[in-house]
Order: sequence, then structure tokens, then C-alpha cells
Amino acid sequence: MRKFLLPLLLLSVVIAGCTSTTKSTMTTDQLFQKKQECANLRDKIEEQINKNPDYSGCFNIKEIFYSPLRNSCLYIADSV
Repeated sequence: MRKFLLPLLLLSVVIAGCTSTTKSTMTTDQLFQKKQECANLRDKIEEQINKNPDYSGCFNIKEIFYSPLRNSCLYIADSV
């Protein structure tokens, strides 16, 4: 019985950490506005990346999106 108790406890901790009970209180209009703001930041982000000589020409922004969980704009970049 003890052999199964520790793995079961660890699994329940992992599952509890993965679930989120935070609900967004944003309206669909507010969410749409945030998504538009993030889309408009694409050029500024690419400009900042290209200003750094270590990263200039090395990355392409593949996708930019708004994350309600982080309340921030996030992006996915591919290396060139």
C-alpha cells in the first residue's frame, strides 16, 4: 500500500498544479481589443529583436497572441 501512496500523492500534486480556477472577467469586446493591440505590436517586437546584433536576422515571429492567463502579449518565433 505504501508503494502506491507516494506516486499517487505526487500525481495529485501535479494535476492540482495544472488546473486553473482563475476565470477571465473580460468581455468579448475587451478580449478582441487586447488581441488587436498584440497584433499591432508585431512590428515593434521585430524592430527590437533586429536592434540587437546577436539576434538580428536570426528570428522570425511566427505568431503573436494575447494570453488572458498572463494578461500579456506573447509570441512564438522561429529561428532562421
